[in-house]
Amino acid sequence: MKILRMLFILIVSLLLIIMQTSNAKNNIFASENIKIANVAVVMNDFQHPQMLFIKQGLTDIQNENRDKVNFIFYDGKGNLAIQTEIINSLISNSNIDLMVIGLINPQSDVVEDIIRKADLRNMPIIMNDVNPETALKLSKGYSKVIFLKGKSEEVGILQGKILVDEWNNKGMDKNKDNILQYVMLKGETNNPVANVREKYSVSTINEAGIKTQQLALRVVNWNKEIAKQAIEALLLKYDGNIEAIIANDDTIAIGAIEALQKYGYNKGNKSKYIDVVGATGLQEVKDLIDKGFMTGTAIINYEAQAEAVYKIAMNLLNNESPIKDTNYTISDGFVVLTVDYFPYTKKNNISS
Repeated sequence: MKILRMLFILIVSLLLIIMQTSNAKNNIFASENIKIANVAVVMNDFQHPQMLFIKQGLTDIQNENRDKVNFIFYDGKGNLAIQTEIINSLISNSNIDLMVIGLINPQSDVVEDIIRKADLRNMPIIMNDVNPETALKLSKGYSKVIFLKGKSEEVGILQGKILVDEWNNKGMDKNKDNILQYVMLKGETNNPVANVREKYSVSTINEAGIKTQQLALRVVNWNKEIAKQAIEALLLKYDGNIEAIIANDDTIAIGAIEALQKYGYNKGNKSKYIDVVGATGLQEVKDLIDKGFMTGTAIINYEAQAEAVYKIAMNLLNNESPIKDTNYTISDGFVVLTVDYFPYTKKNNISS
């Protein structure tokens, strides 16, 4: 009887050891074998100030959590082929625990191919700037992929409200036809963020009772020089009929301002001024606004976005719900981030 009791105790002890070992393997931060998570961050182009803001935010978080995370950054250089080559290499790298990916104008088949390969390796992935249809479809089939989105419509709404305020001050309607003639500078074709900002900036103006006429839409690939060249050509074409320029972000808004100033606009003469709105909150743009050379911008909190990436990544690596201990929500395949946006104009220059 004593032998049977000792054998029973031995079996139970072995089972407990096996269970503890299994739990340690399932948790990257298990107390028995603490491991710093290697998180690869593959961005579309570090020439974009927005990407640099995210990189700096993640770097600051890493410096405060050196015992938990190590971010490794990869620059796609604005080239999808380069990005996919980097991603494929990282998927086969056993030292990488999780990937954060911001693809260049991602197509559904490209996104699915990446996720399928990562899923074979059981690697968690966080992706942003994916169109809603793709996110809804793929989120149902792959448990370790998270699609992020902010409330991009709020950026467009802020841009629209800035222009509504200007219109109501009676200075914009240069030809007195009660129609706001504008040019749209769009970041990318079929980019979800660009699409939403474009839509809501104009709809906000219309909902305020202001009629609009789009004189031109130019896709400028988030590039300042392309934006500058586009506005130079449009100024010659429309010869004083442009009343506003709506830019998807501050980088291309700066390109628009440079083009305008080349032709004598937006240098301080109120009779030769075209309203320009952007989005990001670059210091260069704030300076232009403070000098009266640009109308306004929507400030985006990139520190909060970086914090969201970190929190969700840690949750995934610990096999927790991606939104555990956050105020984020899940909707239509996306984790929706709660990030504040603020208007910056000469009248209400809220510092970022």
